[in-house]
Amino acid sequence: MIGFVIALPSEAKSFLEKIENAEKSTLLNKTLYTGKYLKEDVAIIISNIGKVSAALSTQALIDRFSPEVIFNFGTAGGVDGQCKTREFYYVESSAQYDLDLTAIDPVEIGYNQGYDRVFFDSLDLRTDLKKVKLVSSDRFTSTKEQIEIIKNMGATLYDMEGGAISQTCFSNGVPLIMIRAVSDVYGSRCNAEQFRENLSAIEKAFPTVIEKTLKTYLK
Repeated sequence: MIGFVIALPSEAKSFLEKIENAEKSTLLNKTLYTGKYLKEDVAIIISNIGKVSAALSTQALIDRFSPEVIFNFGTAGGVDGQCKTREFYYVESSAQYDLDLTAIDPVEIGYNQGYDRVFFDSLDLRTDLKKVKLVSSDRFTSTKEQIEIIKNMGATLYDMEGGAISQTCFSNGVPLIMIRAVSDVYGSRCNAEQFRENLSAIEKAFPTVIEKTLKTYLK
């Protein structure tokens, strides 16, 4: 069994069309699909936006189906000069950049005391996609101050789910495959406008990238 966590229905739409014998239900008030993909049993949950929803959905999949791997894909914003819109990247590790204990403890932003680390690793997968670091927060990143934090953490991409999904997988000992397509780049134009313009093209391209990546894992 392979578990897929996807934040938005729009991000999942084209991929869901590839699922054989798809059955729709709910799991913890989240939309759930089960079926076959590349001859593998799959369970796909639509988490909706935000770190809590992402972590909840990931844990629900693990508890219900005991997947051998979690595959998470979606869109992300990017740091200007380090990535391009509509390009796909493999996320090698993720963290939370709004986890900030610096007022009471001289640690790095994103440092998680319960795990003694900042970043949680994805599966070390051979892929043609460029490997980058991603950080997450419960906000749509759009300010210079936020971007400076992200750059100081050594990250290229940012979103609202990846850091929580990677921590949940790490806690359960379940490998994680994470792919992001860049919907907007800070410093180019209005982030929200870029997101709306690029989402449709990205959504249509997802199935090809997902199939190639998963076939690499299944070899």
